[in-house]
Amino acid sequence: MTVIAQCGLLLLVGMVSICAAAPPAPGQLAAEVNIPSVLALHPAIELAPVLEPQVTVVQLNAPRPDIGNRLWLASIAAMAAATAFDAATSWGKQEANPLLASPNGTFGPRGLAIKAGMAGALLVPQFWLHKHKLLQTGFTVVNFADAAVFTGVSIHNLGVSQ
Repeated sequence: MTVIAQCGLLLLVGMVSICAAAPPAPGQLAAEVNIPSVLALHPAIELAPVLEPQVTVVQLNAPRPDIGNRLWLASIAAMAAATAFDAATSWGKQEANPLLASPNGTFGPRGLAIKAGMAGALLVPQFWLHKHKLLQTGFTVVNFADAAVFTGVSIHNLGVSQ
């Protein structure tokens, strides 16, 4: 008998013995039948190694980066940069805002201190209350609007002579 015929016969015997086995009881897995042990009776049959199943765990509730928080921080940076740009382009020039003007009418250290104090007064409550999402959204809008206004004023200041 050839090896192929022997393998076929062993396979047939193995299938018959599997089918003749008692059916699995309710709740019992049908895969508990040991197929490789039936087929390993003949030395001419080499079985491939049984691979362990690989399980990949996907965490669906993984923390996502908080875009709102990052946008709020970006708005603070934009507001601070625009305020600094306004102060830099106003330095030493005639100041139209009497609150920021020095006694001689120019923007100087007094105006810079008041401008920095106003920016700080706008930022301190934000750091206390930014965890409230609705307030954080409002803060972000106000900061970007403030940055837009001060950028516009700075561009105007570039055209003003000393």
